[in-house]
Amino acid sequence: MTISLQDRYEAPAVDPAILGESLKFPVSGLVAKNRFVNAAMNERLCTWDQHDLSKRGVPTSELVHLYEVWGRGGYGVILSKLQAHVH
Repeated sequence: MTISLQDRYEAPAVDPAILGESLKFPVSGLVAKNRFVNAAMNERLCTWDQHDLSKRGVPTSELVHLYEVWGRGGYGVILSKLQAHVH
């Protein structure tokens, strides 16, 4: 069976309005203003130095700017990734 990007599956109609509603996290009690999430991804915007371990994984100004833009973007939740360090 081949599926193309244009293929659609029958599904009942749903109201997407719930995505705009706030969401309370039961453990922390924090409240997201909506249910839109920016998932963690590998931006590759941290420093790297082959020889100096202390210069690896330092966030660049570009990464800081990226998260600032996302923060203004209206997401309810932004998941940041763990910056990997090789020792």
